[in-house]
Amino acid sequence: MKKNKRSKESLLKRIIFADWIKNFLSIFGIVVSRGQKHLVHLTKRFFILHIILIILIIICTLGMYAYSTNPSFCQSCHIMEPYYEAWTTSQHEGKATCVDCHYPPSTSFGEHLWHKFQATSQVVKYVTRTYSSKPFAVIKDESCLRSGCHSKRLLEGKTFTPKKVRFDHAPHLQTKRKDRQLSCTSCHSQIVIGKHIEVTYETCYLCHFKQRGKDRDLNTLGGCSGCHETPTQDFNVGNATFNHKEYVTNRNVDCQSCHIDVIQGDGYAPEERCVDCHNDPKRLKYYGNLSFIHETHVTQNHADCSQCHLSITHRATSTTHPTMDSASDQAKCNLCHTDKHTGQKMMYMGVGGRGVKTAPSSMYTAQVDCVGCHLVPDTAKIESMFNGQTYEPTKQSCVICHGKDYLDVYDMWKSDVKASLENTAAKIAETEAYLKNNPSKNSDETKKDLDDAKYNYDFVLKGHGIHNPDYADSLLRYANEKLDKILSGDEN
Repeated sequence: MKKNKRSKESLLKRIIFADWIKNFLSIFGIVVSRGQKHLVHLTKRFFILHIILIILIIICTLGMYAYSTNPSFCQSCHIMEPYYEAWTTSQHEGKATCVDCHYPPSTSFGEHLWHKFQATSQVVKYVTRTYSSKPFAVIKDESCLRSGCHSKRLLEGKTFTPKKVRFDHAPHLQTKRKDRQLSCTSCHSQIVIGKHIEVTYETCYLCHFKQRGKDRDLNTLGGCSGCHETPTQDFNVGNATFNHKEYVTNRNVDCQSCHIDVIQGDGYAPEERCVDCHNDPKRLKYYGNLSFIHETHVTQNHADCSQCHLSITHRATSTTHPTMDSASDQAKCNLCHTDKHTGQKMMYMGVGGRGVKTAPSSMYTAQVDCVGCHLVPDTAKIESMFNGQTYEPTKQSCVICHGKDYLDVYDMWKSDVKASLENTAAKIAETEAYLKNNPSKNSDETKKDLDDAKYNYDFVLKGHGIHNPDYADSLLRYANEKLDKILSGDEN
């Protein structure tokens, strides 16, 4: 009895559930009839509802498509807010949307769908929190030069930048520069200092100034006149009137004659910059492979130079006050008074000699500075207030650090070096006389040996061998060995 009762209840529930499904389906125009030839029958309502549904899907799809192409949609991701804010303050705001630049002109519907798929994948990454915190986009030149934007007329003729710098697009985009194919975004940075797709002059400086010398040896790419026009107006300098054209154009005076120290920075690309974009340490193995790095970053991915290189700044300075006491003005004096005390520095460091191994002075190794020994003002050389002051070394310097046992070391070193120099000078004179009287001995090897001997002698003389007596002794001994070899007639 109980079993039959449960069976009837189960059957009743199934019938009630079936009726509920039938009623629900009938709302959408689907009629289920038992005992009929066709169990399911579709009414007019079914087709009307589906037509409405398809229309709604099309409208929503088109609406979502239109919204997704609006810049306001891009800022919905917080990592894109700085880029959106930069766009609103740029010249593109109101003229070009994000997709105008980030989607190159599509040649096919399939290509356009592919770009939309890529964009959708970025949204998915944002929602799932799998996105990169350092977004990067490649803007192709086709986007910039598309119809209605920047026409190709920009490639014809020279223009002037806001800073009145002469510029010609054609040689930059149509030919390789330093074996690198530049693109629009090579100069128009994608985001810099709150501005979007604006010219970054630091990029120009990297190409035009990096490894191009400095100061009087500066040889910029394109030269000063390649970017700057010669000013035509008159300038009042003191009681005189100055015009650039008279000197630059008519007399060919170099700009560096007046404008020096115009380059600040070297544009070095430190290895640490690689980690800013690449999380994989294995990529660092390519650091130093300049051809591969520039081809991958500049030509293929249109990376901004400033992402890797430290900045170079450029400004015109004048020698109006070249003798002031500031560090920069003292540096200007060094443009003419160059490499002072080079011999003494090399001798102290124990480098630069011929035929002798590097041997730095023990005091240099201990980081003793010049002022450690040069303590006494040389009053004998002061004839007037205009001569300045020189500090001479003294044997008391030895005592201060080493005690009284070193009182005579300075005099001993000085006399030994002096005697060795005198002996070497005499032998050089003897060797030169010998070769003059024996022309057949003037072989290439003989000339080289004599040149090495004279070089070492001059090095010890001009570098003041007392700065490194042991190294000076080795240099002069090597010189004398070469001279003895020549005098003995052992040269081949």
